[in-house]
Amino acid sequence: MWHKTANIEALLDSGATHNFIDRRTVENLGLGIRKLPQPQILRNADGTENKEGSITNFCNLWIKQGTTT
Repeated sequence: MWHKTANIEALLDSGATHNFIDRRTVENLGLGIRKLPQPQILRNADGTENKEGSITNFCNLWIKQGTTT
């Protein structure tokens, strides 16, 4: 199933170059994923390669802010 909802508090960084979501959250929410055409190397703020390795998948995530009426 591709559509699930979760009520969580989150900090959104609108100044980020890209948006990322960790693998455990994807699995916990049951989000559908697809393979990237080419893996992307993930680097930490200090320039070192992230211990989780390259990014190999992506998902579409729609976020709604506030309440609906």
